[in-house]
Order: sequence, then structure tokens, then C-alpha cells
Amino acid sequence: MGTESNAATLAEPLLAVRDLVVERPGLRIVVDALDACPGAVTAVLGPSGSGKSSLLAALIGHRHPGEDLEVAGCVEFDGGPIPTPGSSAWRAWLRGPVAAIPQDARAALDPLQPIGRQIAELAGVDEPSAVSTLARLRGADAASVARRLPHEVSGGEAQSGLLAVALARPGLRLCLLDEPSAGLDAGRVEALAVAVRSLGAAGVAVLLATHDVGFAARLDACALHLDGDGRLCAGWPPRPAFPSAPPVDAAAPVVLAAHALGVVVRGRPLLESASLAVRAGESLAVRGPSGAGKTTLARALVGRIEASTGHVERHGRVLLLDQDAAGSLTPHRTVASLCAESAAPGFDIEREAKSLGLEGAALASTVGGLSGGQRRRAALLRALAARPAALILDEPTAGLDRVAAVQVVETLLDVQRRHGLALLWITHDEDLAAAVSGQATVHIQRGRTC
Repeated sequence: MGTESNAATLAEPLLAVRDLVVERPGLRIVVDALDACPGAVTAVLGPSGSGKSSLLAALIGHRHPGEDLEVAGCVEFDGGPIPTPGSSAWRAWLRGPVAAIPQDARAALDPLQPIGRQIAELAGVDEPSAVSTLARLRGADAASVARRLPHEVSGGEAQSGLLAVALARPGLRLCLLDEPSAGLDAGRVEALAVAVRSLGAAGVAVLLATHDVGFAARLDACALHLDGDGRLCAGWPPRPAFPSAPPVDAAAPVVLAAHALGVVVRGRPLLESASLAVRAGESLAVRGPSGAGKTTLARALVGRIEASTGHVERHGRVLLLDQDAAGSLTPHRTVASLCAESAAPGFDIEREAKSLGLEGAALASTVGGLSGGQRRRAALLRALAARPAALILDEPTAGLDRVAAVQVVETLLDVQRRHGLALLWITHDEDLAAAVSGQATVHIQRGRTC
């Protein structure tokens, strides 16, 4: 750690946690000690589904409706207990000295209000100041993002909007960030890192829950991780490498192709000239900055958005695994019933679920009972159940820790080897793109492939 961070960690903790136990069905987290100090970043790392989000929620007294979460132990803020959850003092606390940025940014925003207006209201500043703060994260497209509604922006853009609330809020002292780098390209991750460092430089205590070990290391964070038994321990978790995709047969037929594809929505070009082709049994990665048109391309390839120019070739069934996993799952249905509905003959739901790290309790759960990582794996399982000829994966490992992400990639590549499945990987992860696609990776910039 650098000199500034060392000095920060010597300060009295702003948030002090001792002998904490957090429990809900299927989960038990034990924290002997956790401190968040002014000017320092503390990172809680651990596998998807290990309880990082539940731990952050417990620290600020937050409960999701109907959630059976039991918390015992001592949590102090600035030397005293946190305000009583649900009280007016507690709500003022969360709108004043404390900001909590959740993992599902779009779900946390008002769907009927433009992003910029919400930043201004939640931060207590005027709209020009809100846009100026958003520009620190989004650059030149900040004004455009600020005018749009949550459903009109990418996941990364929505996440930037919520982080801008923390950056703009006067008097902020503690910021909790749940998987802030998930789904961001390298450029956006660097902008995010700069923003988080600026919070530390302003004396804000930052508590980060993430699977992204590289991001936490870039912030010179004090690292803690949840082990397999649910105990919070000091140090960094293991970081395995992604497996490589099998070589593709050059004579294999093309199952999915885009030819000079263009998409215009409300007079705004989202794609201008995107072209690619993927063969049976091939893995092809598509990379590009957040907002460059990757998700638009994916939706056009499966026909969810009509192309304005160019055309798409599909030979066999083509399915899209959405980036918004929770939104793609029917909320009142169990994972098992959703998969059974679309499963091809002979598809073994329980075996494939186990290979994705989804045990029986997860199969019997609805989306509300799953963690963010489990929701992604459940959506992936449902897509695999239909045995498509081509599967488009929109940020399939975002929100997963490295161990879980590697398991998901291994499973997909195993399915590909056995069934000749074509995989189109839309990802910000350079390591993943290099492993599955290598030099064949397609890059998209301002709606054009290159």
C-alpha cells in the first residue's frame, strides 16, 4: 500500500464492525472485525453468492422486502450506533453522510425520471453540477446520458449515474460500492478508479464489495475475502486463468452473420456499420467501450431490434443471454420451471445446473431468492436448455467472481465442444476475450466494427 493509504488506515475507523453474524436461509457470514477508515478503500472479495451484498446491506441496516435476514453484533458509525433502520433519521443518514451504490443500478433508479435529474435530486445539487460530475465518469457523452431514462442507457451508464450521486453529494463521509466495475470496459474502469481515488482524497471512507481483484488492487485497497465457510478473512482470494476455446474447423458453416448492420432509434444512430460472422463450434468475442453499441448489436442479431440498414443471417436457433439477468427471468417462477419450459429433449437440468454452481435450493428458488451471480447463472442455464445453434452472451461473467466466471466459461466451452455450439461473447474483459477469441476478436467503436 502507498504512503497515503497507510496513513489513512492509522486513522480511527469511521465504520467499525465487531463480532458480526449475518444469516439468511442458506447463508451465514461471520465477521470478527471490519474497519472502514476515512481516506482509505477497504475491499470485501469473495465468490458470487457468498454474501457480499447481504453483508453490505446488513452494515447499513437495509432489508429487501420479505427478506429473512438476521443480524447480530456491533456496527458503529463515527463512534455510535447507526440510526434505527426505517426511521426518518436513518433515511436522512443514507441521503447525507452515507451513500450506498447497489449492484443493480437500473433497478435502483426511478424509471420515469431522466438520469441527470435523479443525480441532482439525490445529491442535492443543481442539474448542471450533476452533468459536470457525470462527465468525470462518462466524458463527452455525459450530457446525452443525463437526458435519457434508465431503460434507455446501458448497465454501465446507469451505474455511472449512481456513482455520480456519491461524487456530487456535499458532506459525504462513507461510500459503499457493490460490484461497481462489473460490466465496464477498461477505459470506464480506469475512470471509475480515478473517481474512487478522488473520494479517498476527499477523506471519504470507501467500502467496496467486488469479485474484481484487479480493480481492488488498483485502488490499493485493504483486502478481505469471504472463505468457503462464510468467514471474513484478511488477504486476497485465488485468481485462476480462463480456459481457451477449442480451435474452429475452417470448413464449418457460418450459423450467424451480420452484414453492414445499422440501427437507428428515434433518429439516433446506435449502430452504423457492424459486420461479423461466427461459425458452428466457433467462439468470437466482441469488445468495445460502454455505450459503443455492443448490446444493440446483440439485440439486432436475434431480431429484438429491427435493422435500419444491412441484414442478419441466422442458420438455426439463435438466443441472447441478456446482461440484465434478473430482468430476463419471470419473477414468480422457479428456476427449475423456467428451464423445464424451454428444455430440449435429453437436456439434464440438474446436472447442467450443478456444473454452473447452482444447487438444488437455487433451482427451487425464484429470482428474488438468488444473488446477482446466481441470477446470471440461472439465465445462462435456461438459455443452454434450449440447445441453440448460436448463443450470444452479453457480458456473461460480469458480476461474477473470477472462480465462478472461470466455471461458467468452462461449462460453456464444454457445451460447445459436445454440441458444436457457436458462441458470440460480448465482453469488456480483456482476459476473457483473449482466451476465447484471441486475435479474431471484433472491436466496435461508435457503432462500427473494426
